[in-house]
Amino acid sequence: MAEYHISTTGSDLADGSLVTPWATIAKAHKAPVAAGDIIYIHSGTYSEIISSDAFIPVCGAPTNLITIKNYGNDPVTLNGRIRTYGTGSSLCTNYKYQGFAIVEGINGQSGYRMTGDNTTGVLEFVDMEIYSCSNSSIYLGYTNQNMGVIRISGGLYHHSSGGTETSGILIGGHAEIYISGAQCYNNENKGINFRNEVGTTGSIKYCNIHDNVESGLDWPGRFSDISYNTCSNNGILDTEVDEWGDKNFGFQSSATGNIAHHNLIVN
Repeated sequence: MAEYHISTTGSDLADGSLVTPWATIAKAHKAPVAAGDIIYIHSGTYSEIISSDAFIPVCGAPTNLITIKNYGNDPVTLNGRIRTYGTGSSLCTNYKYQGFAIVEGINGQSGYRMTGDNTTGVLEFVDMEIYSCSNSSIYLGYTNQNMGVIRISGGLYHHSSGGTETSGILIGGHAEIYISGAQCYNNENKGINFRNEVGTTGSIKYCNIHDNVESGLDWPGRFSDISYNTCSNNGILDTEVDEWGDKNFGFQSSATGNIAHHNLIVN
């Protein structure tokens, strides 16, 4: 396992050490980075679009993720977005993003967007803040795509507006989904939004989902644990009367075998 560093005063031509760091978060997705490595981002705002349109990211491994996180308690903001797509091993999902913010201030899309199939891939978000996007803060997958395992722990996903899919977290494909302790609020669409993906399993626990315009949580999955969540003041601002999903908490028609308990629903 290697450690690398990124700083606003660095250079991508450097070796990425603490003394001579790299300059861009994009560099954290390129060689010589490899499975199990940790890349620390030092304090500052980084304005960039990180996209597999421009390069093919290196891949971690499902049990040995590439971790990209803030250094210590440094405040870090990516003013831009991260976009990956592909099929199989070319969809390089095996990353963990931790402890920094993404504000989608460039070209109006999601803060993090992934599309493609990788049934063995793993993607983690830990204590992230992704906000003010004109699409969903996190938008993963598309119809019938299988994205492996998705874990979202803690974090703030809020104030997405202006686009067609403006939720805090939007899951558009099949996956094992584990969301714990996330706060999703003040989004123009839904807090946590699933698009009729009946292959979805997992759990949603200890989340605070509130003040989203259309609804709070809309769950299509099967044999999953939905517990200890708070859903409040969702759907009450929606001007489309009796639209599907106008509620704090709902199960889609495909949802079977789930266990829902100890959830607090408040309007």
